[in-house]
This record gives sequence, C-alpha cells and structure tokens, in this order.
Amino acid sequence: TKKMDNDVLNMKGGRYTTCDEHDHPHIYIQMTKAKVRPKKNIVTGPVYMVFEDVPLYPIGLPFCFFPFSSSYSSGIIMPTFGDESSRGFYLRDGGYYFALSDYMDLALTGEIYTKGSWGLSARSSYRKRYKFSGSFNASYLVTRLGDKGLPDYSLSKDFKLNWTHSQDPKANPYRTFSASVNFATSSYDRNNLNSFYPGSQGFADANQNTKGSSISITQRFPNNPFSISATMNVNQRSKDSTISLTLPDITITMSRIFPFKRKNAVGKERWYEKISMSYNGYLRNSIDTKEDKLFKSSLVKDWRNAMQHQIPVSATFSLFKYLNISPSFNYTER
Repeated sequence: TKKMDNDVLNMKGGRYTTCDEHDHPHIYIQMTKAKVRPKKNIVTGPVYMVFEDVPLYPIGLPFCFFPFSSSYSSGIIMPTFGDESSRGFYLRDGGYYFALSDYMDLALTGEIYTKGSWGLSARSSYRKRYKFSGSFNASYLVTRLGDKGLPDYSLSKDFKLNWTHSQDPKANPYRTFSASVNFATSSYDRNNLNSFYPGSQGFADANQNTKGSSISITQRFPNNPFSISATMNVNQRSKDSTISLTLPDITITMSRIFPFKRKNAVGKERWYEKISMSYNGYLRNSIDTKEDKLFKSSLVKDWRNAMQHQIPVSATFSLFKYLNISPSFNYTER
C-alpha cells in the first residue's frame, strides 16, 4: 500500500469483506489492485470471489466500485453454506437488505437444502423518536426428512413470529399500546438448524418448554371518567402442544363520580350530592386446546365466555359534627 496526495491510497492484493472474522474471513472479494479514497469510495482493478480460501476465478469482474456511506443502504446479504446430515448441502441466511428509511429497515432471507427442505424469513426493526420502537421477525420452515415412500419419511411445516413494540410515554397521553409476541409451532425449534448449536438463540428456544405472548391497548378519554383496556394473552407448552389463549380480555372502568352534584351549587351541599359511584366491567373469552385444534374449535362449545359488572356506591355523612357515617353497597352481576 502506498499513500498518495490527498490521503489517497494505492493498494495491491487487498480484500473486501463483510465477514466478522477480519483476520481470516470466510468469504471475501480479492482485489488485484485498488485505489482507496477514505470516507468516499474504492475503485478496483480485476476482482474475484473467494469462499473458504478457495478462489472462484469464474466469479470475477474487470473492475468494481465500492462507495462509503455513513447512512444505511440496501444490498445483498451473502449466504452461508455447509452440510447437514439429514437435509444435505445448504445455502442459508442469504437474501436482500432494504434500508427503507431512517426509521425502518427490512431483511428478507431464505435457506434451501438439497434434500428438499427450505425456509423464508423476514426481519424488520423500526424506531421513531418520541413515538414508538419495535422489531419484527417472521419465519416459515418446510422440513423434509428421509425418503418419500419409506417409513421414516416426515414432512413438517412450521412458522415462528416474534414481535416487540413499545410506545414512548410522550407519544399519546390518552392511548398506550404494547406488544410482546413469541409464538411458534411446537416443532419449529426442533427443526430449526440454529437449535443444534449451543450458545445460539435457536438452541435456547429449543430447550424452553413454555412461551408467552401478550398484546395490550389502553384508551383513556379526556374530560371523561371512562377508560377501556383490551389484552390478548397466549401461553404455549411445547412439550405437549398445548395452547392457552385469552382473546379478548376487556376491562371498562369509570372512575368515581358524584352523579347528583349540582353544576351550579347554591347554598349548602345537599345530602344526596355526597353519593358517589364507579363502574367496572369485564369481558373475557378463553380456551385451552391443542395446537392443531385451535382453528377448528367452536366459539360456543369450546371457548369459555365470562362477563361481569360491578357498581360500587358509597357516601359519607356527618352527624353532630363529631360522627361520620359511610354507608356503601356493591352491585355485582355475572
């Protein structure tokens, strides 16, 4: 490497890679010669690909141009390759990265095996200052094991969904929304190749018997005593494919009011103006079932439906200036 005027570098025999192993990258572009303009770009002469120290001369170009950018940019995600005993040779985690905006990105990747298995994934993260932030990951996996027509042949179709969303407290003083979703078919983690490697997230998920998901929204109304909240909760047990689902779980509340208090009071407070009341209403729909029977269940026969109303009424009266009496009753209907 020779440094020229204006900090330009003339390079011979350099490498360009996105691999984390900088000293010994698994994949890189071998440059015969190049001119490097720091923080601007790289212009090269003839280049060719190298996989695992194996030169791939047919995959070459007479020249390349690599711009430097301080912002996110879209581009190809290079796949990894290898061999798995029951699924054959594979290409994994290759696809395309979309820099959609300064607030959101998207990565579409796939995997394919020579014995027929394949999968697709979509990952996205988003963030808007003083508004919200979150991430989303959806995967679909088709696993073929064994030879078709033989007793050991199996075909599995699995999916997994992870979603986290949080709202900044400054975004909306009257409405809050949050989500924490970790849902997968019971055999997904067993069939996911990442579950075979200790230390990976897939390995941790495969050894976790339970999963939980929740989505909630709360709405308050300005200058109004009413508020409403709705949640969805899902609990899974992978060992026996059991799902406990609550959808919806709605709560309606009314803070304490004095319904008989005069808007324009004249004279002393009347005894009935001290009567206060509030309201709590609950609606819940839930089911415990097997994974493969969830969408075949009957809302009337299989789901448990419950509704409840509570109306507390109370008042406080003073007698002889020294004695306070606080009668109250609570009306409940189920």
